[in-house]
Amino acid sequence: MQRYGDFRLFPKKQMISGREACGAYTKFAAEVARLANRSLKAFRDAYNTYAWAEKKAMEKGMAEGLEKGMEKGMAEGRAKERLANARSLMANGISLDIIVKSLELSPEEIEQLTVK
Repeated sequence: MQRYGDFRLFPKKQMISGREACGAYTKFAAEVARLANRSLKAFRDAYNTYAWAEKKAMEKGMAEGLEKGMEKGMAEGRAKERLANARSLMANGISLDIIVKSLELSPEEIEQLTVK
């Protein structure tokens, strides 16, 4: 049976008084609190570092995606504009060779416009 003040911090056979036990426990509790605060700080630091890196990666990915999307949209817009111009030129009676040269479209693309 263990008596009051018999902590595992001390060898089993060494008995200490209650006052010594309270002092030892206070020191032990202070050390545990210090280690807990240190590990909590380390955890918060690591978490914040990860969150910051994730945020920066997300911002970079969004910027790259926006840039690619803009390029794709602009290319599609230019293609639609060229087709609209080809329709207009064909409606005004301009020859197929002139439309191909001026709008940089293939004859097949222009023939598809006539089919529609």
